Amino acid sequence: MQNITGKQTALEDDAEIYKRGADRPDNKTEKQTWSELSAKGKWSYFCTYYLAKILIILAISALVIYGLYSALKPKPKDIAYIVVLDNTLDAVALQEFFDDVVVDMGYQKGKAEIFVDTRLSGSQNSLTDLSTLSTYIMAGELDILIADDRGLRRYAENSMLVDLETLPDDIKAAIPEEDRYIYHFVPNRDSAKDAVERDIFLGIRLDNTQLIKDVKFTTKPTDYILTLIPTGESVKNGNAYGVIRAILGIPQVK
Repeated sequence: MQNITGKQTALEDDAEIYKRGADRPDNKTEKQTWSELSAKGKWSYFCTYYLAKILIILAISALVIYGLYSALKPKPKDIAYIVVLDNTLDAVALQEFFDDVVVDMGYQKGKAEIFVDTRLSGSQNSLTDLSTLSTYIMAGELDILIADDRGLRRYAENSMLVDLETLPDDIKAAIPEEDRYIYHFVPNRDSAKDAVERDIFLGIRLDNTQLIKDVKFTTKPTDYILTLIPTGESVKNGNAYGVIRAILGIPQVK
């Protein structure tokens, strides 16, 4: 039906509310009007005047409740933040591996997490990625860096990596000499005044580790090396050592 403005209304011509006509007293309450409508008329009246408003209110309420839940629900404990430069491993399987490491370290699944970032490139052509990675390091957000020799060398030259001779004895004993990445450090103008030329144990080659056994490459294999970042929080609190134990496939120290 069309109203006096010519617009189409949602009600049929024979709807109960139209049958009331002009003889309805002006002082009748909506409650009285509602009580006199048939079931069909009540449904039509409800759909026309109330349904859209109720749906909008419900939608807004749902958004508010979801926002409050997201803001107030307990956040998982951050165990470690890992970056894999120029990743060629199955990213999904890689994250699943480290999800299992969380449990192996004694944490309840869902209550703690290891975040693995596989988005960044160590190529000289990816200046934005290199800048992002340097920012993570300076801010103390990055704990473990996994890269090939070229990617690692850039940070070794700037003394931004941990000397792995400081690792716990059980971890060092589990790393064969051939799997130790030794970097020959030569001081430059940016080095500390007391820096001397020497060989430094800066990384662990991952070719023979549990990580590479469990996670497959999606493209050509990469000779990945793991190293630690001294500013990382999990390096300071020791969680990074638990991650390395899991990667090497050796027992955790409780």
